Amino acid sequence: MYSQRMLSIPWNSIHLKKGDVKPAVDPEKVVIYAMRFCPYAERAILTSLEKGLDFAIVNINLTSKPDWFLEMNPSGSIPVVEYKGGIVTGSVEASVFIDQVGGKSLQSSSDMSEEKSKKIIKKSSEALDILYKIIGFGSENQTAKDRKQYIRDISDILAFFAYELGETKTFFGGKTPNLVDLMIWPLFERLPMLPILYPNEDLTIISRHRKITSWVENMMTTSAVMKYKLEPEKLAKFYKVFAKNREHADYDFTINESPTNSEYLKDIR
Repeated sequence: MYSQRMLSIPWNSIHLKKGDVKPAVDPEKVVIYAMRFCPYAERAILTSLEKGLDFAIVNINLTSKPDWFLEMNPSGSIPVVEYKGGIVTGSVEASVFIDQVGGKSLQSSSDMSEEKSKKIIKKSSEALDILYKIIGFGSENQTAKDRKQYIRDISDILAFFAYELGETKTFFGGKTPNLVDLMIWPLFERLPMLPILYPNEDLTIISRHRKITSWVENMMTTSAVMKYKLEPEKLAKFYKVFAKNREHADYDFTINESPTNSEYLKDIR
């Protein structure tokens, strides 16, 4: 049984799969079709939280997607944002759209140029792609040497972030987070799971960058991150299974708190 407290939180909902009925949604409310562990969907959710919007989340099982979801977005990718009959796809596009729904824009809290903001966000997406390679997506035969090089590549991107952040800013948005901070955060939430997945390798990376370490500590105190973040251990458990065999992934184990397929988790502490 799921506690009422957990089900009252919009992202603690069962991931709907093929055969499940599309839930009724309020057309006057932003609805985000997401997956609890997805960094790209997290971008749209953090934006909604930071703006203080009243929004809803419909979680989707990416292994067995409902037909009605594929009709909404034939590519099957998430996030998808639905609002007043309109559909927006793509993590950055959806987040920018949400930012325009109401209230003060999260893009107006920085003197950073639009071109520079886009470059930083793009670099974070590149780092996420590398992170997925380390976890095992599309690189089943990788070695410890490969992972060491991947870490160097991510470290170079973090050094670029530190340079753009500078010595005086608390956030990329200045004294408060802006859209850039929120777009790149999902990468940093997931980096600490690497030493858990590979405990015998030196894959700790954030602490190598002093300014980024300080930025991460500041982001951890923001309301949006505090509400939505997952512990590295939970992320490691999910991605360990998801990368090896998506068919066995338990999308709902953070709700029912049952262990995910133990055969894949022998080396997860």
